[in-house]
Amino acid sequence: MTHAFAEVLNGSRWLMEPNAMLALLTRTLATTAHEVEAARIAFAALPDRLVQPAMIGDVAVISATGPVVYKLSWFSMLFGCPSIELMQQQHRIALADPAVRTIVYRCDTPGGTVEMLPEFADEIFASRGKKQIIFVADTMIASAGYWLAAQGDVIYATRSSQLGSIGAYCEHEDISGMLDRLGVKITFIAHPAKKVEGNPYEPLTDEAKADYQAFVDEIGREFEAAVARGRGVSAERVLQWTQLGIPPRGKRAIELGLADKTGTFEGLIHQLQKPRGGARAIAGAGLVIEANVHASTELLDRMRASVPESEAEAAPDAKEPTVDPTKAAAAEQATAEAEATAAAAQRQADQDAIDVTLALTENP
Repeated sequence: MTHAFAEVLNGSRWLMEPNAMLALLTRTLATTAHEVEAARIAFAALPDRLVQPAMIGDVAVISATGPVVYKLSWFSMLFGCPSIELMQQQHRIALADPAVRTIVYRCDTPGGTVEMLPEFADEIFASRGKKQIIFVADTMIASAGYWLAAQGDVIYATRSSQLGSIGAYCEHEDISGMLDRLGVKITFIAHPAKKVEGNPYEPLTDEAKADYQAFVDEIGREFEAAVARGRGVSAERVLQWTQLGIPPRGKRAIELGLADKTGTFEGLIHQLQKPRGGARAIAGAGLVIEANVHASTELLDRMRASVPESEAEAAPDAKEPTVDPTKAAAAEQATAEAEATAAAAQRQADQDAIDVTLALTENP
């Protein structure tokens, strides 16, 4: 399957948490031709509606789950990768839509490619002030993902989330010793000689190493500058963050300044919707509060069924049914009480669904 993935992986520059990158490469090697073909077919059949961000009331939700890639493709379909291309379109739609008040990025990403990442990060930063832009670590925002998140207004972190991993690196694989044992010799004919610099068939020269170091330094410094700008901190502060090693978890990340508030995605959505009517049913955003609506509707139907029938309903064949005013008033009152009880049940059901997250929506 090397030929299939070469078109995506070769030449790409990745900013990804090292363990996640290893897992992606391992998964790539285990992928079958059948899986690749299925992903290609699925990509060709993608509906246009995917361009639209998920809407929760007046909140536009943009998903960033998985390794971030530049273009939406069969590769992103196969591995569930969010694409900068798609997120960028959804971001622009949300900004232009007068019905959208807040843009929320729901993130669980170890990082991704560098291609078009700085450009998209600049676009997010430039749109601050037009609408509130919030990133939620659900549950990881690392490397390239953090480059983007730092450009928003606020970053939420769950207690079990991880955030950071600021920096860049590359690696060189020298397989010349293995080729020697196999009796294989590779000869390059290139112009200029640097065209084959860093190839895996010979040891890395000092000059090539210096070139790669300069390349990585350039990306790393750009990353650090973008984080400093987005988070409103000094370059020295960001340099301290780069020395953290393993991305810190939620509360520690907030203490260090990598994030702003403790909270879950569900809790944040409830908080944003509360001033405008409480929790709402969400389509395509991962919540199941809508199920409570059905329970409340069934309760209302049962209570209405218990209301005494009027004489008109009891005797439908009567030419001029006589309605007892007392019974009619009682029926109306019972119906109103049933509706009020069902509404109270709805509010309680919604509250039960989010109680577990409300404690996390405030600053620690």
